[in-house]
Amino acid sequence: MMTPEQKFARWVRVSIAAFLGIFAWFIVADIWIPLTPDSTVMRVVTPVSSRVSGYVSHVYVHNNSQVKKGDLLYELDPTPFINKVEAAQIALEQAKLSNQQLDAQIAAARANLRTAQYTARNDKVTLDRYQRLSTMQNVSQSDLDKVRTTWQTSEQSVSALNAQIQNLLIQRGERDDKRNVTLQKYRNALEEAQLNLAWTKVRAETDGMVSNLQLNPGIYATAATAVLALVNNNTDIVADFREKSLRHTAVNTDAAVVFDALSAAKARSADVVLIDTAGRLHNKQNLMNELNKISRVVDRELPGCDRETLLVLDATTGQNGLIQAKQFKEAAGITGIVLTKLDGSAKGGIVIAIAQELQVPVKFIGVGEGIDDLMPFEAEKFVEALV
Repeated sequence: MMTPEQKFARWVRVSIAAFLGIFAWFIVADIWIPLTPDSTVMRVVTPVSSRVSGYVSHVYVHNNSQVKKGDLLYELDPTPFINKVEAAQIALEQAKLSNQQLDAQIAAARANLRTAQYTARNDKVTLDRYQRLSTMQNVSQSDLDKVRTTWQTSEQSVSALNAQIQNLLIQRGERDDKRNVTLQKYRNALEEAQLNLAWTKVRAETDGMVSNLQLNPGIYATAATAVLALVNNNTDIVADFREKSLRHTAVNTDAAVVFDALSAAKARSADVVLIDTAGRLHNKQNLMNELNKISRVVDRELPGCDRETLLVLDATTGQNGLIQAKQFKEAAGITGIVLTKLDGSAKGGIVIAIAQELQVPVKFIGVGEGIDDLMPFEAEKFVEALV
């Protein structure tokens, strides 16, 4: 029989041990299982603008359109840019013709130079002869002066022609067209005009969904001014942790996003939790195991809850769709199918086989890319459309 003092002492020891155990658990959990309330779910948003200004002629997308990298988004009126390309081509051809004219002028000047040099040599011979005759006083001084003046004039003509040829060669530049500065200037202008013309077609720089579209044909679009945005289909989760909490965290460490979402939903008395598992291939076992783990977490944290697990199938998928449905049903226990892309040529007949073999109903169908294009499935209308 324990005395009251012994009971009190025992209670104190148990309390201290419990406190130390809880404290140690928090320390270990903080190191090995880092938690943070400071996290944000985000997607990369890429603003889209044209590199040149002009009037919009065509818009090929609308809000919520899914586009791939390289898809044409919109187009500016190319007419003024085509005119600039043609003007640059004409200027380049004129520069080539100008060089040809300079070549002809250089050839003519060189011919004239050869004639002038020949004349100057003859005049020099005549001057030398008159100087010898002048020493013998056989010619007058006035005749000697006239011959000297003629020779000097010939020499000046030679010098003038040399200067003219040098000036023409400077204007002509390099004879190699690839190294000719003048032609390179006009080629650069032509390439710039062609580049601006190519930029009138604005294409997607990345995959994503069109958002905040502010375009209509006829609107003037200013260069470098965003007129729409592309929202990346990949979701990023940005979370801030204390540095010491990440000492045992490495690349590919699992993040308990679903667990935290369910915990937050219970704490806030939320009625609905939406979990998007993102696209995955049924033949990727690691991704299917991850999907199965998500399903187990939901069952553990919210036992007995009303749960809807929908598999989104492409209507263009053939018999492979049945295999996918089997794999996903085994991994996550799907309760319904969403059949998309029925606005195209696909009939989606594979859902009949899925419904018969797996006993999984079709809940919704997609007939477009907008939110309003997702509609409840009606079997009678679907069969009528098949017929």
